[in-house]
Amino acid sequence: MRTLLIAAGALLLIASVYAARRVDAQQQQFYDCQLDAIKMFPGDWPPPVSPDSQSAAYIGICMGAAGYQITVSSSCGRLDGARAFDPMCYIPIGQIDRFLYRIDTAIEEWIHEPLVR
Repeated sequence: MRTLLIAAGALLLIASVYAARRVDAQQQQFYDCQLDAIKMFPGDWPPPVSPDSQSAAYIGICMGAAGYQITVSSSCGRLDGARAFDPMCYIPIGQIDRFLYRIDTAIEEWIHEPLVR
């Protein structure tokens, strides 16, 4: 039983490290897409940029090509069109990556949850 708990803990640790790397890669991809959008549509910048702008559309397409889709999730917390400009509003498209991403965001929320309610 103890060995099983140790193995489960190690597996969870490995999964969270992998997911954290994916979140870093996700944010880097977003910033790369945003930089490309700035170069392609300099008239849209500086922010605030309209959610209907060419830059917003380009960032969404660029992130989609990289394997991410826009979402409204607890990690994003935005319901407006500005979520196109928030790196935390994109989640992986792949099932395994999405599962690991959800584990990582759940751990992050648990860590940052207040101790006293």
